[in-house]
Amino acid sequence: MTTDDRDWNINKGFGDILTGLIDEINVAAKEGDIVQWFNGLRILYRNVSGHKKVDKKSMETINKDMKALKPKFANIQKTAMTESGKASQQSFKNDVKDKLDEINITLITEMHKAGLIFPTFKRRSDLSGLET
Repeated sequence: MTTDDRDWNINKGFGDILTGLIDEINVAAKEGDIVQWFNGLRILYRNVSGHKKVDKKSMETINKDMKALKPKFANIQKTAMTESGKASQQSFKNDVKDKLDEINITLITEMHKAGLIFPTFKRRSDLSGLET
């Protein structure tokens, strides 16, 4: 195995990990599971934050936003006793979801800028005559 092959395998493996994390985050967001969504974003952040091509200031902002959001999870109760409590809890969860959306979009944007999200298909010029 050459150095180029090993580097490609390492990069492919890292890309697979990132893709898997993004998939898990999307499932949690779709299901409305804000705890899993937050945890997935935190893991994705940890995997990406040390990458040399990622903008450090943007990553610091994401980290601060996530740290500010974490204490809010302590306020989320499993069941509300009254209708007004349920409405208040739903409003609170919606605010958390909006912030998670913002963090998610910012993190994915930074990953794209750093070239950490690879295209799933790339045309090869040497095969362009065979493509239809």
